[in-house]
Amino acid sequence: MSFDFILTPETPIYRSVKSREMLLGEWYTFLPEETILYGPITGEFKSKIPLKLLDITKATFYNDVINKIIEYSKTNVFVNANRMLLLFPLGFSDRLLYIKYADSKNILRVPTTDVKIEIELDTQFYGNRSRHSILELDVYLITLLKSIYPEYHGIVSPIKLPNILSNGYHHSELCIFNKENIELVKELPSIQTGGTMGDPVRIVGAVSLDNEFIRRYKKSMIGFEESLKLLSNNSIIEKQFAPYVYVSSTGEEIPQPTLNKIQNVNKKRKTRKRKD
Repeated sequence: MSFDFILTPETPIYRSVKSREMLLGEWYTFLPEETILYGPITGEFKSKIPLKLLDITKATFYNDVINKIIEYSKTNVFVNANRMLLLFPLGFSDRLLYIKYADSKNILRVPTTDVKIEIELDTQFYGNRSRHSILELDVYLITLLKSIYPEYHGIVSPIKLPNILSNGYHHSELCIFNKENIELVKELPSIQTGGTMGDPVRIVGAVSLDNEFIRRYKKSMIGFEESLKLLSNNSIIEKQFAPYVYVSSTGEEIPQPTLNKIQNVNKKRKTRKRKD
């Protein structure tokens, strides 16, 4: 496919975490300095085998995934009801609609007048799309992509995508569907970012939201996860994403949200026998 990206064992990738037991995971970057937002411990990794990844920066991928979401919508009620939220992490081709939709979901953003012109111009190279990473939305998008692209090993953005909502650039990233395909090469010494002359490029990390629409979305998507054919003993939501540390776009750490399935509170009530 024109959106294939092959990650070879010769290409180093990086991941930072708060504790060493979390080092092996699913989310990585191509540059160690772009991952230090997520924790003080940084590891260098490599793939055990060549991995075929979906390049989310390609217009051909974007068009293909939209068509597949439309097809899924015909038979999957959860995809049909939430397809705009599923598409949101990949951006919209209509920039103004993207901003309007973010506002409708109470997603904080900088004023439109504050967005740097170079960031707006860069969206033109990606079909006007802007990458805004929100934990809860990324989780279900990855769940869907893993199901509809079973021949792929993950996703990749080899470059920093513009983020008009946060007035910066989302760092390069890889999400490997099965972390057993990755191995640790070495742990790196503490990385310090140096000062730069002029106005530095703002690198934006992932964010987490806790508002009413996110809570409703997570509840509705319980059935969505169950409706897809995932690998046995490989729950993306409970096992793969829980260890990952997410930060706000300002670098402030955000408490890890609980992604365990919501328990059914509608328990059967015991009834008393009616006496005649």
